[in-house]
Amino acid sequence: SEPKIKTAYLKFDPADYKAQVAIDPEAMEAYYNENRKRFETAEKAEARHILIKTDKEDSQEAVNKALARATEIYEKAKAGEDFAELAKTHSEGPSGKNGGYLGAFERQAMVKPFSDKAFSMNPGDISEPVKTQFGWHVIKLESKTEASKKSFETVKDQIKTELEKQELQN
Repeated sequence: SEPKIKTAYLKFDPADYKAQVAIDPEAMEAYYNENRKRFETAEKAEARHILIKTDKEDSQEAVNKALARATEIYEKAKAGEDFAELAKTHSEGPSGKNGGYLGAFERQAMVKPFSDKAFSMNPGDISEPVKTQFGWHVIKLESKTEASKKSFETVKDQIKTELEKQELQN
């Protein structure tokens, strides 16, 4: 049968029109002000931990035994024993096999008692046991990065490139 519709395509490459795009400095500042969150970095901590598990159904005696065990491990860590090795040997959490390494995390990524303690420490500090719903944690803070915000001057080239891409797509 005879075709009912014929189509023709024109191909446009946005890069061919780049010279015609001019980004207004006021538009760049407006974009920065409207998207401030994109240019902020949250406070982060990098830590290791050793977990001695407890359960909410555990008796007080079992919780106390877990605390005693966590305290003993804390004392060993404070005395200079390698924290990662202690974690590999004693931690009951999934990160134990990795030396207790949790990586870098934001405050809201961990349960509140754990985060409160980790973010109140200084790099290199080892905490006394901290109780959470998972059990007793001994925490070693590796590093901490304060929250920051990139200035407009720092990101204006990035913003210009982004706005140019948007204009070229149009």
